Amino acid sequence: MTALPNPQKPGWPSITQYEVTERLLGGPGGPLNRAPAELLERTEFLKKQINDIVSGALVAEYADRLKTPRNIAMTGDGSWSVTFDGNGNVSGALTLASSGVTAGSYGMVTVDAKGRVTAGRQMQAVDVPALDWSKITSGKPTTLAGYGITDAQPLSADLTALSDLKGSVGLYVNTGPGTCAARSLAAGQGVTVSNGDGKNGNPTVALANSGAAAGSYGIVTVDTMGRVTAGRQMQTADVPALDWSKITSGKPTTLAGYGIQDGQVVGALPDGADLDKAVVSGCHYISNPKNAPAGVSYGVLSVMRGAGDTVIQFVAGITGRVWFRNGNPQASGGGGKFQNWESLATITDIENIKSGRDAVAYANSLKTPRNISMTGDGSWSVAFDGSGNASGALTLANSGVSAGSYGMVTVDAKGRVTAGRQMQAADVPALDWSKITSGKPTTLDGYGIADAIPQAAMPGSVGSENIWQRLPNGSVFCAGRVNIPAGGTVTVALPISMRTGFAAIIAVPMSVSANAGAYPFGGAEPIDMSSIKIKNHYTYSSLVFAYLVWGA
Repeated sequence: MTALPNPQKPGWPSITQYEVTERLLGGPGGPLNRAPAELLERTEFLKKQINDIVSGALVAEYADRLKTPRNIAMTGDGSWSVTFDGNGNVSGALTLASSGVTAGSYGMVTVDAKGRVTAGRQMQAVDVPALDWSKITSGKPTTLAGYGITDAQPLSADLTALSDLKGSVGLYVNTGPGTCAARSLAAGQGVTVSNGDGKNGNPTVALANSGAAAGSYGIVTVDTMGRVTAGRQMQTADVPALDWSKITSGKPTTLAGYGIQDGQVVGALPDGADLDKAVVSGCHYISNPKNAPAGVSYGVLSVMRGAGDTVIQFVAGITGRVWFRNGNPQASGGGGKFQNWESLATITDIENIKSGRDAVAYANSLKTPRNISMTGDGSWSVAFDGSGNASGALTLANSGVSAGSYGMVTVDAKGRVTAGRQMQAADVPALDWSKITSGKPTTLDGYGIADAIPQAAMPGSVGSENIWQRLPNGSVFCAGRVNIPAGGTVTVALPISMRTGFAAIIAVPMSVSANAGAYPFGGAEPIDMSSIKIKNHYTYSSLVFAYLVWGA
């Protein structure tokens, strides 16, 4: 009987079960040895597993330790850690400990035994070792300047040529590359020369007198050699005619600066001016004023000074409405302020009151909200029901000109720019103003100035009792004050005859009492072309009336 052979690659086979009727035979491959062989294979399989575990070929024996994940860490010259449970590879970033050096670039560094840079600095001259000249094989200069040598004379063909002169007397002159010669100065026309060869000292050259006396001249005469032989002061005929565009400085900015005597300066307060500070008598255009009547963006301000520090102001807006106020503001040296603005009655207002046509008669028309719109040269619309102010953006129609900046423009009858071009020389008058010392005109027509109003066409006066002025648009603005006895009538002569079509004639009693303000004067007397009549309907005392005439 022999032993069963050990399997080469043992596995885990099933165990054979013999049937009752089965015949069992021994020997290699016999049924009787099948079950023992299968058990032998299983035994060999288990043996191999145990051997592998013991030898470490299998990790099963140590796997129980990884039931709890372990932290694996590194300290010292670097910090690093990972959590490991055996399910797979793990990785983590290693952070090296600082070595003590500041991050940067250095020419010289200090390292420790582990090769880490612990300090650094820039390279210095002493860091470079002494080298033998033979070690310098490139970059060597080829000039004295390249080596920084300052005590040697560079090679020069000109110096060689000078040495060849061998002490010749005269002024040494370079006559070309590598050549030179000895020269001397000689006298010429109008010129004398001393020591021309320089042997006994520096040569001297003197000019002969040209005939002109020493002095300053505006006009000089020169000879063919450019010497001034005569001189005189500049005269008017010496100044050529110059184009106006050549005048870049010194131009006057006022009529007086041009010597114009027939023009009148039109007053205009700066945009956004504070009317509380407008206390100087006169008429002024106003735009976007402060402390103005509500709704007034543009118009005319008339200022009169009363007795002492009293100031009277009238404002005529572009709607034809006129406002009035007075007071003794601090700007005029007073200790008070202006009274509130009062809207003065117009001829239309008075006629409506006299005929009974007041606002109540028309209020019913706003039961239905109305749409107010604009077409034509602009588009605009608002919905208005009278419950409050309404506002909408106006969009002007295009005029036909391209948007841009132009020196010369064309406008239509409505003042819109319809075309533009750049300014040309012909658009600017000639002559440099600073050169004109005589013959200057004294009138606007003499200069051809068309953008100012002649005084004759715009008379005016400012006095303690009245102000009047004709404005550029042809309208007349008159204001003043007059004392009228109780129940009396005064005819106020206008300073200039006026055409028909008055916009407003207002007369209000003035008072400096605590109840100062504007009051209806009771009615309007007839007017004519050159005067107005104002009647005092108060029979108990005389009153000072302020009047305003605004017409065409």
